[in-house]
Amino acid sequence: MIQESKITSVRMFFKKRGIDVLEKVLDDYYVFYGGYAVGKDGNETMMFRFILEEKDPWLRMIVNFPVVEVNEETVLRISELLSRVNFRLTFGRFEMNFDNGQVRFTSCQDASVLETKEKDAVLERQIVRAITISHRFYPYLKRVCSGESPRDVGAAFRNEKA
Repeated sequence: MIQESKITSVRMFFKKRGIDVLEKVLDDYYVFYGGYAVGKDGNETMMFRFILEEKDPWLRMIVNFPVVEVNEETVLRISELLSRVNFRLTFGRFEMNFDNGQVRFTSCQDASVLETKEKDAVLERQIVRAITISHRFYPYLKRVCSGESPRDVGAAFRNEKA
């Protein structure tokens, strides 16, 4: 069973910031679900999951991008872009489901931070960084899906001032 104090710490983190989340217990996992709008018109949604695991001493933050229509060529271009971008990342990584084209960003943090005074600052860094990187990357992903070169788009993403 996951320690209630850890669940409460994460719950309070979201509540203090006015972030609405759904909570669910799945076997050995405790999951917080949320989402936010992206895109020019705010008509697309990125969903995130913040996961506490009983057997694994890590906190996982996963941001799912809106699913893009993909074919085999697009999957290969996206894969190249993710490899180019991941090579230089110092925090987290981008992943793709090759069967349906779902792209996500994941990051991990040692769960022992939930037992420290700095827990809010550490959670803030993990959650906000993951959402910020994902939000910043999304237009570049769409550029590759539209046919632009993964090499050029990856270079543009790396050279962008954050």
